[in-house]
Amino acid sequence: MRLVVAGDSLGLPRFASGSDKVDLYYEDTYPERLRRHLVAASGTDVMLVNLCRHAQTSLHLVRGLATDIYLVRPQTVIVQLGLADLWPARGRNTPPPLPDLADKDPWVDAAEYRRNMDLFLGFCRNVMDDAPPRVVLVNLWAAGAGQYERYPEALSRTRLYNAILSELAARHGATLFDAAALCRELGAGALCSDGIHWTPPASALLGQGLGALVLRPAETTDTAAAPADAPAGRPAAGQTPTPYTGVRHGDPTRDRA
Repeated sequence: MRLVVAGDSLGLPRFASGSDKVDLYYEDTYPERLRRHLVAASGTDVMLVNLCRHAQTSLHLVRGLATDIYLVRPQTVIVQLGLADLWPARGRNTPPPLPDLADKDPWVDAAEYRRNMDLFLGFCRNVMDDAPPRVVLVNLWAAGAGQYERYPEALSRTRLYNAILSELAARHGATLFDAAALCRELGAGALCSDGIHWTPPASALLGQGLGALVLRPAETTDTAAAPADAPAGRPAAGQTPTPYTGVRHGDPTRDRA
């Protein structure tokens, strides 16, 4: 089984905000939790290439990341991008990851986000047409209340970008994973000290939910079940949520699960 996860820093280990304390180790990131879940549940060999990067945006998909994904020839591609695209410039502590993004606020506006994601989904269907991968789009979760007190425009942008993901998933036949609903159900325990990234338990549930989705045949993902230990009441993984109005990190220790 071959998978690629293309995301931002949510899929990477990190320190706690303003300290040397580790908030999330690599083994607790959602891509690694996903890989371990797939190994345990399927009993097959799993190669998961983690293409998450800090401050990665949807523009990266059309500036080389698509080629990296193509060379892996994955059966499943999980795309988790958007918060870095929409976040207000005054709330950033990193320089623009691409020259095109300099002096832009946000780095990628809604029209550009739609275009980038649309181009990538078309690439997966048309360029990789001999064996098109199944594409899973992970929607965007709400950050902590303190973040929106400082950056209120980020909340409305999150809703808009999620509506774009819902629209594109329907148009291209991609699967939408409702990370926003999972984060809401987990409440305050979902987010790390910075109010944006996920805690180890939340990352584990995200990885398990994605794993259950990957193992379910594509034609039945509209009724995919949530992980057994996920909070009751959230929409099933893969269910379309209610619309809102070059470094690789491949893990060679595949038998560690």
